[in-house]
Amino acid sequence: THFCLHEIPKDANPDLLAKAIDEYRLALQNDPTSSFLSMELADVYAMTGRFRSAVEEAEAAITRNPNDAEARRLLGRLYVQLLTRDRGQQAPPDLEQRAIRQFEEIAQRYPNDTGSLLILAQLYRVSGANAKAEETLKRAVALDPNSPDATTQLALLYVDLGQYNTAIELLRKIAGDNADPQVLTALATAYEQVQDFAAAAETYGRVLERSPENHVVRKQYGQNLLYSQQYDQALEQY
Repeated sequence: THFCLHEIPKDANPDLLAKAIDEYRLALQNDPTSSFLSMELADVYAMTGRFRSAVEEAEAAITRNPNDAEARRLLGRLYVQLLTRDRGQQAPPDLEQRAIRQFEEIAQRYPNDTGSLLILAQLYRVSGANAKAEETLKRAVALDPNSPDATTQLALLYVDLGQYNTAIELLRKIAGDNADPQVLTALATAYEQVQDFAAAAETYGRVLERSPENHVVRKQYGQNLLYSQQYDQALEQY
């Protein structure tokens, strides 16, 4: 018998995690073709911070079963974790391209997997392939036009590219009453870039309603009130 991953709490002590690793290794000796066991072992490696070992185990699972979609998604997530851990200082030099290839394969095999498309777009942006990132994000938005994550990522890409009006047009579609503060902050930033300070102030004000103790947002709110000549309101904020 072996541990099941859902039985291992995220805050498990090191001894329990080490025992789980030993049990999974033993189980794999009895069933070396099991992608499930390899994925479970890779996940436990990741829980202990051993991301290189996790990647190796997930890669082995895919080698044994190239059609295992969950194994490919897990490997892709592990690549991202290893790339972002300590800004990728511990990552092999070719890991970024390996991660991109993995998610390109997922996107080809499972074209409706919006989550994988979003990660692929992030990887493209990290590598400087903005045109590919834009194309991938457009695919994600087309699959789920109401997805705030896909729309926000595409809008932020346009902000980085200086296409502020396009970003505003996208963000306004999802900036309703229950909009995520990240969406509203991105929209306010885009308004600032086109010098629509009144709209920026109104949007920062909405963010401030959600987090009145956020002094950074309050400062931006007051600044845009000042720039839009709403002096009394600006004075109150300062």
